[in-house]
Amino acid sequence: MSSEDNEIKTRREYIQSLISSLGSDQINRENLISEMLEEFNKLYVIIETLNSEISQVRELYNFVINLIISIPEVQNNPSLMAKIQEFYPEESARGHES
Repeated sequence: MSSEDNEIKTRREYIQSLISSLGSDQINRENLISEMLEEFNKLYVIIETLNSEISQVRELYNFVINLIISIPEVQNNPSLMAKIQEFYPEESARGHES
């Protein structure tokens, strides 16, 4: 489990405890809303960070695929190019054009 997964799980447990506290009158509604908004903001930051990291991984993936496709030994091997085009049609079309 990644640190982001653990952090989200911990936050979920915290929110559940806040809701339980409201039910037992240990926290008032205004404080609950304030705490919940803060937690939602933190989760939003986590989601934005993950989205950015996923975008970076995708860009690196596309770079590596296009790098492999641009190698002359790969381009001169019809069976290998056919497999690449089968598994990575979008990337192979871009890589073959360059």
